[in-house]
Amino acid sequence: MAERAGDGATAAQALLDAAEASAGPTRGSFLRRAGAHLQATGDTDGALLAYRQALGVDPIDAEAAGAVAELLTDPSMRQAHGESYEAAVREVLRAQPADGDLIRELMHAAEWQGDRALVKAAREALVVLRAATEEERGRREETTAIMSRRPKRPLTPDDVQKLASPGDDPALYPLFEHADDALDALDGVEPTLFGVTKSDIVSSRKANEVRDEVFEVATFFGLEPGELFHGGSTPDGVATLPGKRDRTDFVVASEIDRTPLHPKVRFALGMHAMAARRHVRFVVRHAPLQAAAMVQATAAAAETPLAGARPLPGVQAWTKAVLKPMARRTRKAIAQIAPTISAESGERLEASVRAARRSLCRAGLLACMDLETALVAVMDEPPSLGAVRATEEATDLVAFWLSPELLALRKDLGLV
Repeated sequence: MAERAGDGATAAQALLDAAEASAGPTRGSFLRRAGAHLQATGDTDGALLAYRQALGVDPIDAEAAGAVAELLTDPSMRQAHGESYEAAVREVLRAQPADGDLIRELMHAAEWQGDRALVKAAREALVVLRAATEEERGRREETTAIMSRRPKRPLTPDDVQKLASPGDDPALYPLFEHADDALDALDGVEPTLFGVTKSDIVSSRKANEVRDEVFEVATFFGLEPGELFHGGSTPDGVATLPGKRDRTDFVVASEIDRTPLHPKVRFALGMHAMAARRHVRFVVRHAPLQAAAMVQATAAAAETPLAGARPLPGVQAWTKAVLKPMARRTRKAIAQIAPTISAESGERLEASVRAARRSLCRAGLLACMDLETALVAVMDEPPSLGAVRATEEATDLVAFWLSPELLALRKDLGLV
């Protein structure tokens, strides 16, 4: 009745009384309506209290959060509100990163804080996922100058850990490193595998822009580049192989002959460069289940089966296959490492290999700084909310793109 009569103060009090006798969404609705009446009557403090109580019911109540931000005139208080709301949104976003409404609320929280980097990242995600409004699409910034800012420094070991996807188990890294040597030998990783020979090596005495950009990416990922083979054929257009004196050689398909390199090429370069740095090249050459079975086979071939690991399909065949090409020093190293791995880590072997691949995809994203290109690379179709939710690697890329870890790393590297 008070609302119909235009008596805002009385209506607000009635709604506050109703809220006290209610719970859940109903209580939140009463509080928002009370806040609106109090705001209309000029009672800013009362309105703020009502809206904040609504946020106490639902910490990601977009209407209440927006009203609080509108009412706060003090920049520091508005920033604190944005930080609090960001934390609440991220808590829910963690379970489902590909949610357009939540990403939009993350963008609003960033706006209230004055965090331009997060605003741009969230808006880009909305556009790429086909979830942006016309206004948001219109405010999208130009992103065609990929990596126009060069990183200030190479990645450190701490940076590499920041790129690790959840489930990428460090306890397995030493085993992966030596298994990589064994599987390189099994797969015959040498120039001829990629259809190149010494005649395809780009001379270091001649200027070559493709080589320069490839080696720039390699150096960024902490590698010492060796030779560039320009030609042949690889599934991703690029590949790495062990070079002389602990250097890393690169193979780049002949059709990649212009710079700046296409974002898709830079994505692949980032994946392969990180795989070389971490000694997990086998992860980019083989599907996760097969790669995990091959790691398990290297332990079995060294006569030190992994504790806790369930037998994966093809392990027996891979064990026989890897026995001959595996170097004695590699077998000895694996025999020393495998018994130190806990049954818990052994049980998660396949999941850890899948997580390692997600980590390599994150490295590819960092190398190209183009979310759409990265998503297309892992999904092989245009990105959308539904398609991303159905693809583990794509979902992880969206989560990483919006993560505080990547934003902080980009700022530190000068890539924002």
